[in-house]
Amino acid sequence: MNKLIIFIKEYKWIISGIVLGAGLISFGLVSSLVADSKKDAIIINTSHIKDKEKEVTFETIVVDVEGAVTRPGVVRLAVNSRVGEAIGQAGGFTQRADKLWIMKHINLAAKITDGSKIYVPFAGEVVAYDVVPVDSGNSPSAATNMSNVVNINSASSEQLDTLSGIGPVTAQKIIDNRPYQSIEDLLNKKILGRKVFDNIKDKISIN
Repeated sequence: MNKLIIFIKEYKWIISGIVLGAGLISFGLVSSLVADSKKDAIIINTSHIKDKEKEVTFETIVVDVEGAVTRPGVVRLAVNSRVGEAIGQAGGFTQRADKLWIMKHINLAAKITDGSKIYVPFAGEVVAYDVVPVDSGNSPSAATNMSNVVNINSASSEQLDTLSGIGPVTAQKIIDNRPYQSIEDLLNKKILGRKVFDNIKDKISIN
């Protein structure tokens, strides 16, 4: 015991230095771990804030896509989307779509705005449409609202039945008396009366 006391007295400065050094090393390690923990916490919080910013700035529009598409109905798209993207969201064209008419009249690159309607005609349909200029950023819509015009030389009974004043019996009469050289043939062949004809003449064609 006396030898230990004598040893401590003789080497007390060396022992004190060792103890102090060990303490400083321990303090440094603890400080480093705390700093790393705080750094990780800052990264996580920054990422969270960025995600929130994305949620706030990402805007969408709603478009109605109908006709010869796989999934007709309302689709949601990013702002400044194109007609082709809307049709893609609706599943693309079906086999019954009028491909030639589409190539001639549907501009897949045109921009669309919220609330637009796109109609893709079926093969055999004749479609009347209003041309709308490419979106300049101020126009209400770059898509077009299209309405059906029924071809009395090729329409089915169901399609004819959609016309005002035309029921299944009259639709069959129209089919039985084909072909027609003009829509007035419906009057000349006594298939329709004047009142019914005047109501639907803007919605029918012969080609």
